[in-house]
Amino acid sequence: MLIEEIIAAMPRASALEMACRVIRREKNFVPSIAEVLAVLKEQTTRWDAMMELDAEKFTYAGERLERVARNPAHQQVNEDYAAEQHPEAVEAADDDEDEEEDAA
Repeated sequence: MLIEEIIAAMPRASALEMACRVIRREKNFVPSIAEVLAVLKEQTTRWDAMMELDAEKFTYAGERLERVARNPAHQQVNEDYAAEQHPEAVEAADDDEDEEEDAA
């Protein structure tokens, strides 16, 4: 019955894992289904809030990164970094440019 109730609640894996940890650490006996579901609901609420916050942080960071990448003042820094990290890509791009110049 307990497993069926947990499946029906469809919790995130992280919330389920944390609920199990809380129960193992705080209970000296096998908890009732209602107690397990209460802890699971509490952890689900907590993890949902954390995931929402992380999504907002990632969105903000992505937007900021795009603004920096488009800034002409940072263009040379971006190109230098790309050349350091992926020299093979820069060589391939140079080869493509040479081929285009030869064709013209």
